[in-house]
Formats: sequence, C-alpha cells, structure tokens
Amino acid sequence: MSKTKHPAVVRVFMGCFYHAPSHETRAVEVLENGILGVTAAGLIAFVEREGTDEKLAALQRQHNFTSDAVTRLGRFDFLMPGLVDTHAHAPQYRNCGLGLDMPLLDWLAKYTYPEEHRYRDVAYAKAVYPDMLQKLLNWGTTTVQFWSTIHLGSSVFLAEEVVRHGMRAFVGKCNVNRNAVDYYTEDTQSSIADTEEFVRRVVGIGSDLVTPCITPRFVPHCTPELMTRLGELAAEHNLPIQSHVSENLDEVAFVRELHPECDSYTAVYERYGLLTSRTTLAHGVHLGDAELELMASKGASLAHCANSNFTLTSGCCDVAKVLRHGIKVGLGTDFSGGYAFNMLDAIRQSTSCSKMVVHFSGGKGGEVMSAELAFYLATLGGARVMCLDDRIGSFAVGKEFDALHVRHNSKHSQYEAIATLQPLEALQRFLFQGDDRNILHTFVKGRRVGGCHE
Repeated sequence: MSKTKHPAVVRVFMGCFYHAPSHETRAVEVLENGILGVTAAGLIAFVEREGTDEKLAALQRQHNFTSDAVTRLGRFDFLMPGLVDTHAHAPQYRNCGLGLDMPLLDWLAKYTYPEEHRYRDVAYAKAVYPDMLQKLLNWGTTTVQFWSTIHLGSSVFLAEEVVRHGMRAFVGKCNVNRNAVDYYTEDTQSSIADTEEFVRRVVGIGSDLVTPCITPRFVPHCTPELMTRLGELAAEHNLPIQSHVSENLDEVAFVRELHPECDSYTAVYERYGLLTSRTTLAHGVHLGDAELELMASKGASLAHCANSNFTLTSGCCDVAKVLRHGIKVGLGTDFSGGYAFNMLDAIRQSTSCSKMVVHFSGGKGGEVMSAELAFYLATLGGARVMCLDDRIGSFAVGKEFDALHVRHNSKHSQYEAIATLQPLEALQRFLFQGDDRNILHTFVKGRRVGGCHE
C-alpha cells in the first residue's frame, strides 16, 4: 500500500496562536504551544494544539518539510488571523483627519467629493493607492471591502494594485447619479455601462484575491432606474453589494422624502434587489427593529464603523442589539470618515462605542463589548460578513493562511512586554496598545506581504 501524499509544506510555526473559531461562542481560543503548517499554495496543512518536539518530528516525517521551514515563535511572539476591514473608502486615504468637526452631508460636500474627483486622472490613483495598500498590510489588514470612486480607470487600477500587493479585497466602482455636486454626478446609462465594464475587467484579472463589488453610494445618490440595474447586475454575476444605511438622521429623513412608497431606508434596498445575503450595509446607527428584522431575513450584514460614527457625530450603533437580531457584523475603519485607517483603532473605538450605548441608555440597553468579541468581529466575523469565512478568519486545516506574526517586545514597541500576564491578557495588551511596530510579518494566502521587517 502506498503512503498518502501530502501537499508540500513550506512554512511551519511553533508557539502561541490566537483565533476565534466559532460563530456561536465568538470566543478566543488560545493554543499556547501549537504547531501550524502552511503549504506552497498558502493553505493550512495541519494545526496541532499540543506541540512538542516529538510531534514536530513526526509531522516533519509525514509532510517532508525541512528544519529551515520551522519558525519557533519567541516567548513574546504569537500568531493571529489577519484583520478584516468591512468598510473602507480607498480614495479618501489622503483626507484622513480632515473636517471631522462637520456633520456627514456637509463633510461630503467640502472634503470628500473634491478629493474623490481627483481620481478622474488615473495618474493620481497611481500616486496614492500603492502606498495606502502597503500601509494597511503593515498594520495587519489582510482583507478589505474597498470603495473606489465613480471613475472606471482608477477603480480598475485599485483592483489590479490589490493583486500586485498580495492583499485580499472586494473592490467597488461607486455609483452616483442624483443629488450630488455636478462634477461628481454620472449619467445613468454611463454609470451602468462603466459598472458592467468594471465587473468584466476585474473578473478578467483572473485572481481569487480580488472580487468586483456592486457599490451604489447610498439611496439619496442613486435613482430607482440605476438601483434596479445594479441589483440585476449583482444577481447575474452573484456579486457582493455594499452601501450605506441610516448613518445620519438628516440622511434618514431625506430618504423618507425621496421614497415615501417604502416603509424604511432598508426597504428601499430590498425594493430594488440590493438587499441580499451578500450585501454589506455600513453604519446602521438609526435602524429600527423592523429594519433589523428585514436585514436578518435576507441574510444581509452590517459594517460597524465606530470611529466615523463618533467623529461625524452620527451616533452610536448598538451592536449587541444588531447581533441579537441574528445579523452578521464586522468592523470597518470607514476612513476618512474615521480618521484612522487601521483595524486596531476599529477594535478600540468599537469597545468604547458599546460603553456609550450602555451609558446613555441608563443601563437599560446595549452591552459592553469584550475584547474577545471585538477580536472575533475583526477576524472571523468580518470574514463572515464578506462570505469568506470558509476560506479565512481562523486557523483550520484547508483554510488559507492569512495571518499576523506579532511581537510584544519588538524593538520600538510602545508598551512593555510582561511575562506574568495570562495569555488573553497579553492579547488585550496588543489589541489596545499595539501598533504596526509590533507586527513583524503579515501573510496573505501564505505569502509574506507586509510587516515591520524587524
């Protein structure tokens, strides 16, 4: 009888691993001395929870990897899944930190549209996107649901650049054909034609790292005709959809004026075929119970963008309530509405937001978000929002190795590595005090694509 052939293993890690493997418990599992192997195709070949030198030797005989392939993590090192950003505006990268004393609609007019208009020139995109993508990778963001602009050329370039950098992303060409400034308003037929061409060209890249995403800006900016065709296009190609919902009270009132025939903001998306199991709606600060029930019935997801909701004075989303309705939730940076482009900030802001909900309810609503829940939402939960949780988000055999190698005592770390901390306490130190200086290596599909290179 011939021996079973195993795929070639090219990387092996031995040490402490953290992940949140269950959608039901959302709890962090700690493998204090695990062994994990990665194939040349970037897939996880094995995960051993009790790693010993004897077990490592047995795996080496079984999978025929060399000793040089083994990385023994140091006392203050660990592995965790890559971070998933479910809502980010790529063309707003250079606007981070600007105009955050303004409400949403005024901020869009003064800062956002003028900056996004610059991307009509692909040369401007080429000057911005490569640096942005590398910084995100260095900060541990391995998967992003990106918004681009209304411009076909720069939107396609973003998708191409995602693949060149080895990141994983959904990329959407934005659609705007009403109630916006003249220079940032599309003709309906041109918007549809450019979106169809965008889908064709991104699919034509031929990489499973990038997926085209249908991206109506939000209801006030898209006519029924445009929304109808975008819904059809998503259905024809089984594409993900992303948009905004109930971010700001003025916005909600405007949608009510535009669509009195619909019971709610969310119902408008349903009416035009844009509320599906592959839909991610960002913010949802002011969603009512009926809207949450509608989202749950369709399998739609929410991107929680706490930083942006704070800075644009939109309000505090009650994530605990959203989760109780059975809705998939991930975290989003929403830069530049959020001033920080990194997911560690999204984790921190989300936990703070939950405390505000509890405080302003007089203790009658909300629930304080634990560090473990925030970790889950930023990893496996975000992957679930993007319908990628069968491929990424946790460490399991057959999944793709999207991961961070973190070091508490890196050369320029801003916090002290404390040997007496319990494993979950040590993880919290990184989540709430760490930064890119602690992320030695960022891996996507087994390939090293970022990190501080210590």
